[in-house]
Amino acid sequence: FDGEGLAYYDRKKNNYTFISKKQDAIPSDIIVCSYKDSKGRLWFGSYGNGAFYEQNGKFSKVATTYEQKYSIDYVRCITEDKYGNIWLGTIMNGIYCLDNTGNITPYTMEKTGMLTNSITTFSCADGINLYIGTSSGLYCMNTETKEISLLENNNSASNLFEEVHINCIYQDTRGLLWIGTRKGMDVYNKNTKERIHLSTKNGLSHDYIRAITEDKEKNMGYYRPWRDKHHSDQLTGTFVQISLLSLF
Repeated sequence: FDGEGLAYYDRKKNNYTFISKKQDAIPSDIIVCSYKDSKGRLWFGSYGNGAFYEQNGKFSKVATTYEQKYSIDYVRCITEDKYGNIWLGTIMNGIYCLDNTGNITPYTMEKTGMLTNSITTFSCADGINLYIGTSSGLYCMNTETKEISLLENNNSASNLFEEVHINCIYQDTRGLLWIGTRKGMDVYNKNTKERIHLSTKNGLSHDYIRAITEDKEKNMGYYRPWRDKHHSDQLTGTFVQISLLSLF
C-alpha cells in the first residue's frame, strides 16, 4: 500500500496483516520494491530509509553506518547473484553490492562508466549476468568479474538503448530479454544480438510499459498504465497478454 507500509496476506485465513513504521516494526512506510532471496529473506527497498529484510517474522535493517557512508537511503530495486550477494539499485546513487560477510561495495558511474547513477530495475536470472536498467540506457555486469558492458547490435558496437529510460527487464524461459520503456517494448536475443521493437504501431495497446511477466504457456504479459475516465488525474494500470512464441 503506497505510503502505508506493508500488507501481508494469509491465504489460509483469507485476511491481511498490516505492518507499519508507526508500530516500530519497519523503518519506512514508503516501500518501493521487494525481493525474496535464496535464504528465504524477504527484502524491501524504501524511499528515504534504505533497505531492510524480514526473516522468521523479524525485520532487520542494513547497517545504518553503511547507508550514511554510501548514501543508499533511496533503494529502487533489489536482486541476488549465484553467490548470495545482494545487489541494491538506488534512485540517484548507483549500485551497491552487499556480500555474505556484510561488506558493501559501491558501483557508480564514476567507477563503471555508466551514463547515470539513476538505477531503475535489475534482472539476474542466471545468477551471473546482472542486467541493469537505468534512466539513460541498459547495461550488463558480469557479477564474477564485475565488468560492465553494453548490449550491442549485431551490426555495430553501439549501445542499443543509450539514453533510453528503462522501466523494467524480464528474462524469459527461452533466454530472451524483454525490456519495457516509456516508448514501447524491446525483445533482445543475447545470442544473436538481434532486437525487435514493439509499440502501438505494431500491436501494443500502450507504449508505456511498467512490468513484464511470462506464463507457463510462454505467453508474455505486460502491465500498462491507463487513466480512469472518472478520475483523469489518477494513473492506474492493467495487465495485457501477448502471445509471441517464435520471435527469432
